[in-house]
This record gives sequence, structure tokens and C-alpha cells, in this order.
Amino acid sequence: MTNRRRPGALLWLLTVQFFIAQAVAQSAMNEYDLIRFDISLLGITECGIFYDATSGSDNLICAPLHAVFNFGIIAHGILAICGLLLAQDLWRASRKTRLAAWCLILGNIGAIIVGFFPLNEALGPHILGAVLALTLPGLGLILFGSAWRNHHPYFALFSIILGATILAGAICHAFGGPVLGRGTVERLAAWPQTIWYMVIGTAMLIESKQKRPALGQTG
Repeated sequence: MTNRRRPGALLWLLTVQFFIAQAVAQSAMNEYDLIRFDISLLGITECGIFYDATSGSDNLICAPLHAVFNFGIIAHGILAICGLLLAQDLWRASRKTRLAAWCLILGNIGAIIVGFFPLNEALGPHILGAVLALTLPGLGLILFGSAWRNHHPYFALFSIILGATILAGAICHAFGGPVLGRGTVERLAAWPQTIWYMVIGTAMLIESKQKRPALGQTG
């Protein structure tokens, strides 16, 4: 493992803070339903009625700790991007992994946009950021999995499954979350990316202490 790759792996482990930020912000909400409500409602800066984002609820929704959520999603984007830049030997080996990395970088730029432009303040930029954050990472993980299938079949399968879950969740959310609920499917689109960073970051740290082919080797 290169000297820069280890700090990159550590930054990826720190993306767990996004789960903590969501839990903290949710704990202060006057009303919140994980199955029916969009994640973005955790970041609204003023109370309001959000018919679409709540699956049709006309109740007043408030997020007193919106700053925690918005900081958390911005931090997630920064941590993930910086980790990718530090661990470049994970993805420089082939055109496919370079494209995968760019998908993750752009997806996390989308997450940063979401944090800077809350749902109730700037709907257009917020939606743009959300689309980037909920779609491109799925493609990126599938590309990583495809590139790793010969040398790291388990990590390849893991990446492809999570990537496919992200894309399926994003598509279902675009159609309003039929059957499972829009909150459920949005989390299926958002959470696997963070799980991937944590697992791959852990694997990178472990392999630094063991003699095995470096994760990211494709040829």
C-alpha cells in the first residue's frame, strides 16, 4: 500500500459520520417516517409542507438540526473524493476503473451540492445534486466490480450488487417508490455507497498488513 493510500482508506472509514448525522438530525424531527419520507427532509432549513417528499402528507415538517445533516452530507462528499484522490492506485490501472472513479467523484460532488442547497431553498440545484448522488455511484461500483472480477471476485461481486442496488433504488425513487415506499428506495440508492467506502477502506487497511495482490489490480 502506498503512503497516500492508507490515509485515503481512513478517510473512507470516516464516511460513517453520514449515518450518524442522519440519525442525529432525525432525532429532533417533529415527524419522520423512514419508509415514506425523503432523506432530504432532514436538511430543510424552515418548517413547511412537502407533499411529494412525504408521500402525500400535509403535516407541517420541521428539521431543527438541519445543519447537522447538511454538514454531514457535505463532509461525506469531501471525505469520499479526498479518499479517491489519495488512493489513486486503486483506480488508475485501467480505463474502466478510471471511469468508475470519475463516476464516484461526480456523484459526491452531487452530494455536496445537496448539502449546500437544501430542498426548501433551491429546488433546482438540489434535484441536480440528488440525481448525481443517487445514480452515478451505482454505475461506478458496477464498473469497479467488472474490472476486479478476475483478481478480486468477492469484492467484485460485492461492488456489482451494491451498484445494482443503488441504480434500482434511484429508478424506483424517480417513480415515487412504489410498493416499498419512496423513503425506503431512496435509502437503497444512497446508503450502499457509504457501506462500500467503509468496506473497501477496511480491506485496504487489512491488505497493507498481509501479503496479497493489491486491491485495484486488474491486469
